[in-house]
Amino acid sequence: MKLCRFRVGDDPTPRSGILHEGRLLETDGQQPIGTHKPEDVSLLAPIPQPPSYRAFDAFEDHAARVRRRLGREGVPEEWHDAPVFSFGSTASIIGPEAPVTKPPYTDELDFELEVGIIIGRTGSDIPPAEADDFILGFTILNDWTARDLERQEGPLGHGAVKAKDFATSLGPCLVTPDSLEDRIVDQARGNRYDLKMEALLNGETVCEGNLRDMRWTFAEMIAHASRGVQLKEGDLIGSGAVGGGCLLEQDSGFLQPGDEVTLKVERLGELTNRIV
Repeated sequence: MKLCRFRVGDDPTPRSGILHEGRLLETDGQQPIGTHKPEDVSLLAPIPQPPSYRAFDAFEDHAARVRRRLGREGVPEEWHDAPVFSFGSTASIIGPEAPVTKPPYTDELDFELEVGIIIGRTGSDIPPAEADDFILGFTILNDWTARDLERQEGPLGHGAVKAKDFATSLGPCLVTPDSLEDRIVDQARGNRYDLKMEALLNGETVCEGNLRDMRWTFAEMIAHASRGVQLKEGDLIGSGAVGGGCLLEQDSGFLQPGDEVTLKVERLGELTNRIV
């Protein structure tokens, strides 16, 4: 099932529904109340402002490459002890086709090809074996980053802070776990999914990867995040970029106004934003 938020025509009122067989079925939260053609609606972020946003770094290949590009050593041994995350801004969530304003303080604007999950029910101290049951759905996530600021902030010991607080894209829909059951390839430490991932810049593919290459599973991330604290319904968890899933790793320059970035994840759809 693909859950969506959208607007119809010039009506600014956000609505919710289900994308099914090429049509949007508007609901009141339980019952269908209308049907819309996709060309008549504007999709919004599947969740407008989550209670919290935890940005993990689950792909070791990406973590190692980025650290080296930023002038540090590869991932430390402690990286393998537990999944690491930082908190992102929940006030900067945007949806499909929303413009991303290039911050005036960066010359190295970058994207990150990620998958995000939304927590479906409240819980704390969640065992890894039960954690997948807390996932309401999956969506594409673009964790926009100012790499020059990230380079400055790294030595301060707090991770990327201002470098990532201006925009996070989500969408186009929230895909429920039952829709991905046939793509589970391993369950030893929680579900691991075989989903192809791709990023395009101005229509040209610049990187490809697969969600199955995560070093840490979503179940492990949920379990770690919930230790001693309560995860709430609607909380957002990001996977971190797939290996090769940003321009910094490609060594091919950075984004400028006018550039269009499209992230594709198999079964989850496409998420496009233009830099202004």
